[in-house]
Amino acid sequence: MKTICAPISEQAKLRLDFDENIEGDLIELNISQSDYEALEKIDYFNCLNKHLGLLIDNYEDESISYEDLPKALDLTIEYSYKYSGLEELWCSIKKIILTAIENKTAVFFFF
Repeated sequence: MKTICAPISEQAKLRLDFDENIEGDLIELNISQSDYEALEKIDYFNCLNKHLGLLIDNYEDESISYEDLPKALDLTIEYSYKYSGLEELWCSIKKIILTAIENKTAVFFFF
């Protein structure tokens, strides 16, 4: 299963770094294979990679730093307007990014 998540606090982020999360530490989105393929097809992850200097890909773990979250949110909003068939997925991704901004943490991709 592919997961996008945001820790709810700096302490939760530290626990994530050591794989010692406790219940409630993360806002998580488990992405189905079909949703993942839809995002791949429209190059969403490649867009984030290109603009944020990341490597979000199969079999890779990656994160968007707090400093890059506003740009990630802008790109996600842009994609949500351009590719409107995935409203529920876009809403979930934006919620995770906004949670990370609000809590001054990061967004993590476990693929």
